[in-house]
Amino acid sequence: MLLGLLGAVWRVVRSRDLHVWVGIQSPAVIRLYGRLGFRCEVIGPARQFWGEERYPVRFDGLAAAAAIRQRWNAAGSDE
Repeated sequence: MLLGLLGAVWRVVRSRDLHVWVGIQSPAVIRLYGRLGFRCEVIGPARQFWGEERYPVRFDGLAAAAAIRQRWNAAGSDE
């Protein structure tokens, strides 16, 4: 579901000729995005939000696209 949601966000962002977006994420989600190929740049100190420590982050979709495509192709070639 996460990859589907990220794909939908990417389509909306690119339809507006943008490629960077920001959000707030927990350390665990930042690590998950890193494993998926996204580099989350932490842009400020953590704060409590929804009962958990979260960091403001910046994503650059274009910078991540090549790494994600490479991972996807490598996963498909393992068969």
